[in-house]
Amino acid sequence: MPDRNRMVGYDTPEVRTLRRKVSADEQALPTIAKERFAELLRSGPLDLTEVAC
Repeated sequence: MPDRNRMVGYDTPEVRTLRRKVSADEQALPTIAKERFAELLRSGPLDLTEVAC
């Protein structure tokens, strides 16, 4: 299984949640955010720091 990482300090849009109904407009946001994040990852080397949680 590949490592999974979480970026501290970023609030990302939810596709679905038990707390409230997610509107159709909101459901498009995770895809846009994922595409932008992939673009940033491809733009150059990363400088990552592991933070114990």
